[in-house]
Amino acid sequence: MVKIDEIRPSRKARTIGRYFKKPPEVIELYLREGEIVCVIPLRKIARGLDNLFERFNKDREAEREVIGKDPYIFIVSVGGMLLTDTEIKYDKFGTQDIAVGSSGIRPVSGDFGGKDLYGKPKVGGIDNLTDLVSAAANLLFGQTSQSVPVVIIRGLEYESSEAGVKDTLYSGAQIKRAMRQCLWENLKYRAVSMFL
Repeated sequence: MVKIDEIRPSRKARTIGRYFKKPPEVIELYLREGEIVCVIPLRKIARGLDNLFERFNKDREAEREVIGKDPYIFIVSVGGMLLTDTEIKYDKFGTQDIAVGSSGIRPVSGDFGGKDLYGKPKVGGIDNLTDLVSAAANLLFGQTSQSVPVVIIRGLEYESSEAGVKDTLYSGAQIKRAMRQCLWENLKYRAVSMFL
């Protein structure tokens, strides 16, 4: 929490604030927190989608008030960023947030074969960090009326990377190959087991 009247905006913050009709103190806080990576012109987009707002938004007056107060949304990168979505779990009953996009964070830890407490290489260590963080954030987002749009996680250790969630997806060919290999090894095991 900060007292907005104690913030002394820089020249850059004052210029950006004037151009985008946002208090320069707020822009200064954005600049102190991280890099502004995206500006979303909410009013212009809403104008282009007016027919959809008309059909699906119940409170047009509240909509105009919100967009009037904040015509631009600034996206600030404070390190690694994830975009999550809720998915149905196919192996268990329930839903869970998973990462559908990421930036600046290596999606998978990549410690396969890392040494355990006894100095022996271990099979684990390839944690899908983006999905684990998304699931943890999901506990704070909630799924219904909680209305928490953003979760900031501080102190998480991760490796910076340009790789994204898309780079972790299996191709159809990889899945087929793995299934064939599993099937072959299981048939082999059953055949050998029959004679023991």
